[in-house]
Amino acid sequence: MKTRDYGKSAKSSLFHRIRARSELKNSNLVLGSVLTEYSDSVEKGLVIRQTVSSGSKVKEGTAVGIYVSLGPRQTATTADQDSTADEE
Repeated sequence: MKTRDYGKSAKSSLFHRIRARSELKNSNLVLGSVLTEYSDSVEKGLVIRQTVSSGSKVKEGTAVGIYVSLGPRQTATTADQDSTADEE
């Protein structure tokens, strides 16, 4: 039986999805599921968190899922303000 190499999970916080994929590949890991969620503190399009903690020892080729920010949740008030600003 062959011994498998283990890689360390890359820290993908504050990366765009493309950079996160590249960082995972450099760590001999693969991008798993990409989910989205709203965030008041993380800019739209940036990775909020990942399914494997940064620095965790995992098997080479492990899929690491990421959560990408949709930015702040739009409320009726902010959506109205955005459309008014676009009209000006």
